[in-house]
Amino acid sequence: FGVLGVAFATALIVVGRMSNDSVKYLIEVDFRQAQPFDLGVTFREEISQHALMEMVRLPGVYYGEAYRAVPVRFISEHRNHLTAIQGYKPDMKLRKILDTKTQPATIPENGLLLTEKLGEILRVTKGDTLTVNFLDGSKRSARIHISGFISQFIGLNGYMNIDELSKLLPERLVISGSYLLVDKKFEEAITAELQESPFVGEIISKQKIIERFYESTAQTWLIITLFISLFAGATAFSVVYNNARISLSERSRELASLRVLGFTRGEISYILLGELTILILLAIPIGFLLGWGLTWFITWSMQTELYRLPMNISRATYTLAALVVIISALLSGGFIRRKLNRLDLIGVLKTRE
Repeated sequence: FGVLGVAFATALIVVGRMSNDSVKYLIEVDFRQAQPFDLGVTFREEISQHALMEMVRLPGVYYGEAYRAVPVRFISEHRNHLTAIQGYKPDMKLRKILDTKTQPATIPENGLLLTEKLGEILRVTKGDTLTVNFLDGSKRSARIHISGFISQFIGLNGYMNIDELSKLLPERLVISGSYLLVDKKFEEAITAELQESPFVGEIISKQKIIERFYESTAQTWLIITLFISLFAGATAFSVVYNNARISLSERSRELASLRVLGFTRGEISYILLGELTILILLAIPIGFLLGWGLTWFITWSMQTELYRLPMNISRATYTLAALVVIISALLSGGFIRRKLNRLDLIGVLKTRE
């Protein structure tokens, strides 16, 4: 029971830092790796592809890529879902389609690439054909076959080759937005220049979004981690200390007798505290396993249509959990050592046994 008590204290820290680790991993995969652009530009309405050429000519813009996003309704038998089709070039560099294992997916030359969750909602498999109603005002419909699926953390989207998507719509040589790779020194000037255009609806600075997110959540995460660490530390301290006190009360006469026989304080401390050390060493890995299992269950239970939290536990979390338990055990051991130093040796000498 002592091992389980310390193990649950360890698991508490692992579970408590779950959101921190998961969100950081999500940002790393979905923002930094999948979207290596600096600025994302969305137009108020679809405009000519020449707009991208004009933006690339701005001072400080290194490179740009266009995309086309079209709102649609996917229909499969009696099931349907409102979402959008994202049209990309197969060789996009500033917008990569990554799965939950950070493996890139290739945009198919023909057909749709759907997120797995959307496939589950529509109950379709690879090779099936979907009815697609375009909701961009064209009132067009098409039958498109499914080329594959991809597991992603956020969204319920369909991906297509931008050229194939444009063939299904009346306006072919138009785009919905673009991604830009820019010189950081010119980012503010480029943003100001683009904002003057009546066609530009929204400009996203990826780095600023990430910085603002961390600024708004860093203090909250710090407070949560502090309280969880204190609670887990108190739990570990109480479990270890109570076990040690019980053991000491049962063995105080034997330990005092050993002192009378010539054992040093360090030697009798080694007998009692050595057992506590074994308890801690057994409890920490068990706590890691418990924390991993509880984290998996929580992330699984929190899955929704819009997002799927990644199951990720960082080394820093495991390290923090172990340190909190070890420090708590050391403090507890310190109090027990003081009690060992105060054993009643005279009382033992007076005992007839």
